[in-house]
Amino acid sequence: MSFWESKKIKKTRKIHRCAYCGGIISVGSSCNNEVGTYEGDFDNYYLDKRCISFMDLFTDKSETELGNLDDDLANSDLLDCPICGKSNHSEYEFKENKQSLSLECDDCGNRWVLDLSLEAIEKLKIMKRGASKC
Repeated sequence: MSFWESKKIKKTRKIHRCAYCGGIISVGSSCNNEVGTYEGDFDNYYLDKRCISFMDLFTDKSETELGNLDDDLANSDLLDCPICGKSNHSEYEFKENKQSLSLECDDCGNRWVLDLSLEAIEKLKIMKRGASKC
């Protein structure tokens, strides 16, 4: 028998680690606690609000396994250089508990910071909804 329950936690009582991005979910934060069985194995993990929002926007809804932020970022157009438009960067570095990403384009040398905060992801969702209505 399998089951899955996604519980919304209003305020955490202790520190958790987000299973999707690996970032810290601090005390007093809201998040989701995912509990259930998958392919016969018991799972119990936490997801921060930002990652839930990111997954809604950038992951395949038919995929049943939890991916990770690094892979899903690489498969999105978010890492494309804002100057030349190419996705050619050999290195990037997460900052501020994975809330931003510093990148440098290997083609044109442009350096930029990608905002991955909840607010930035929510703005992208609004923009994407608006573009899909056209």
